[in-house]
Amino acid sequence: MLIDLPTEVLVLIGEHLPRQNDLYHLVVSSRRLSDALLPSLYADVTLCNTVAHPSVQVSCFFYAVTRHPKLARAVRSLALEVWDLPCDFYHRVRVQDSIPIEPDKPAVAYDADIIDPLLTKANVSEAERVGWAKDIHNGITDAWLALTVPQLTQLRKIRITWPNKCGDVQGLDGWFSSMLTRASREESPRFPHLEEAYFTWWDTENSVGSHVMLPFFHFPAMRRLSGCQVEDQSDERNPASIVPTSGITTIALCCAGGTDGGLRDWIAACKALEVFSFDFGGPLVTELGYNPAPIVQSLLLHRTTMVSIHIRQLHEYEIDDEEDKIQSFAEFTALKHLSIDVFDLVEMTTVEDLQNAFPSSLETLRLRYSDWELLGRITPLLQGLVATRFWPQLATLTIEAARIPTDDQDASGESALRTELNGLELRCQEAGISLTSAVIQ
Repeated sequence: MLIDLPTEVLVLIGEHLPRQNDLYHLVVSSRRLSDALLPSLYADVTLCNTVAHPSVQVSCFFYAVTRHPKLARAVRSLALEVWDLPCDFYHRVRVQDSIPIEPDKPAVAYDADIIDPLLTKANVSEAERVGWAKDIHNGITDAWLALTVPQLTQLRKIRITWPNKCGDVQGLDGWFSSMLTRASREESPRFPHLEEAYFTWWDTENSVGSHVMLPFFHFPAMRRLSGCQVEDQSDERNPASIVPTSGITTIALCCAGGTDGGLRDWIAACKALEVFSFDFGGPLVTELGYNPAPIVQSLLLHRTTMVSIHIRQLHEYEIDDEEDKIQSFAEFTALKHLSIDVFDLVEMTTVEDLQNAFPSSLETLRLRYSDWELLGRITPLLQGLVATRFWPQLATLTIEAARIPTDDQDASGESALRTELNGLELRCQEAGISLTSAVIQ
């Protein structure tokens, strides 16, 4: 019988079940299995993903983990889907007569014996405490999350889908954001084991401001921060004035925007950044243009520790001013992996120019070209540089090019380009480098 197995074996079985629903059915099948497997059921939690009002779900979870601290300690991964904010409750207005509309209040119990002591211990003013309690009474999910998440002291990973207005430039909007800010300033870390954070914006357009994730740079175990649809809102401070205290080694952003600030608030906060990935999302996420140079300038703070850099624009913005282009990666002496749009680099006309643009430490290099003509100009230079054995550790060179012409006149240019690529492949074979080329229509 399953229930006769040792607890350790039951826990291993629960951890390897492919679906959480299967684990749930085991938990509710008997008291023995419930005692053994309930903590495993709480290891990976998703909140605000219900068709009912999310505050009901969050409040039920809150009472479970506060009444049974063992369950709170069991939570390792937390995902927060879109939730409602105080403004959603208080500021909905009829267009025709400006009369506030209050949504139906969900049936959320307020256990003062549990909630009031937690509010009292929170580092907030009396006015904030009263307002927080009021929003909890009103069933506002944001208020419940701010009370619930700090109980999860063994949390390792968190995934946040930021709701509308949380990323407003004018400031943070909500109890949950304020809780993160307070937690980041506490002498005793609120989330001492949190290692990874992922975030995204609630909609398919626009973005969340980078400032809402600043608290994560103060949690001591944080190592990886990644996200999608974020706009850089770094302030005007000199990066040298930002004390590098964060242990984050990896920053990975897709569909991001706002490059003028160079993400200096994030990058300068890291003690030794190693991996950086940035895909510019264009008009889907930002009204600002594309300027990769400030990002590389910020990354130079970690020139001796950077191992991998990936910077790519998804919409082929043309950079007219050479000063706005990336000057060189040569100062990144530990860099092993580089992926870059060649059009983002300053113009290169000689093999020496190419040599000055890259470090000799590279093991993999991916070059993306916005058009075939640019590739045609650079390919002979690559042949010359490969022939000099400038990259003694280079194992893979990948070339991607777009917009192949189709008319007869340009077809001859394409043929010449193919010849140059064949020559580059020969040089790479002689140097022991694997060349991969992809011409994208």
